[in-house]
Amino acid sequence: MAFASEKMNTLYRMFEDSSHAENYSMYRLGYPEELKQSILTFMADNGCNQSDTRLLLDIGCGTGISTRLFSDSCTSCWGVDISYEQLKQAISRKGRNVFYLMSLAESTCFKDNTFDLITVGQAWHWFDADRFNEEVKRILAPHGCIAVYGYSFPTILNHDKAQEILYKFYTVTLAPYWSERRELVRSHYSSLVLPFKTKFRNDNLSINVKVTLNGLLNYIDTTSAAHLMNKINPGNTITKDFKQELAVAIGGSDVSKDFNPLLDIRASVFMEIAKKD
Repeated sequence: MAFASEKMNTLYRMFEDSSHAENYSMYRLGYPEELKQSILTFMADNGCNQSDTRLLLDIGCGTGISTRLFSDSCTSCWGVDISYEQLKQAISRKGRNVFYLMSLAESTCFKDNTFDLITVGQAWHWFDADRFNEEVKRILAPHGCIAVYGYSFPTILNHDKAQEILYKFYTVTLAPYWSERRELVRSHYSSLVLPFKTKFRNDNLSINVKVTLNGLLNYIDTTSAAHLMNKINPGNTITKDFKQELAVAIGGSDVSKDFNPLLDIRASVFMEIAKKD
């Protein structure tokens, strides 16, 4: 019980860490254009607001990766999050029509029936689902849409041995440090119940990118489990040993600027969208 309590407290404090927020902004994966198009197509096909005054709210926006995705498709994009440090990073990269506020997901300051589109990118598993649904029903405009999405842990496509090492680190080494809520991500939000009848789910999307070895390793360091492991076990060599093993498997002697090959990475994207009736 003591470890479980410490784990959750450390996980929540993770998002208040300025260096973690900076790395999160730099190394987390972005969403594919196809995700946005899938959402906009659903809205067009189901009579949702297609005007030039469309307003978006991205809840649990973090550093604004999901928020900025829609900046060229909406008049105004608002992002809310509970982390000051994450929002600082978001603000440093914001566009002309993107705005941020500190707020709980389940209790925002916005008026009833305000937004035409509400999005949640890789954050729903941290929310109180019932209270969140009530807030969505309150602030979503008539015929507006709510889209919730996320992605799986990345897979290395062009090196089988490296993928084997990565998979073991993710499923075995980090296993004790994942929050129980992470299971919701692993299940692709299969337990998600949005509070409206008109719905669509798309599990046929993916993130496909080339990243350097160091980029992948920095991404792993931003995960909640890796961050927690290093906080609870300061001075441990687990992550260092893993990085060394991965570099050697790919053909290097160590992780360095001189050995930083490109890797083909894929992560499955899952999305569900619903229209307010």
